[in-house]
Amino acid sequence: MLEAGGGREMVEVLGEIDLRMGSKFREGDYATVSTKEVRWRNAARWERMQMAKEGLIERGTRSGWWELTEAGTTC
Repeated sequence: MLEAGGGREMVEVLGEIDLRMGSKFREGDYATVSTKEVRWRNAARWERMQMAKEGLIERGTRSGWWELTEAGTTC
């Protein structure tokens, strides 16, 4: 996200994660959870919530938009 100025659409962020990390995922990471979402994508969205609690990602942005805070850009 930092390369994009600190903010991106969730779909873009998840696509970038897949490009960078997809070769490291295991078969179980591609299984679906109860919501029919792929496990690693679901985990990434939960992690986004944790990062928001830690002040690394902005809270209250428009739906589907992930934006780093100043603290998030220095990690």
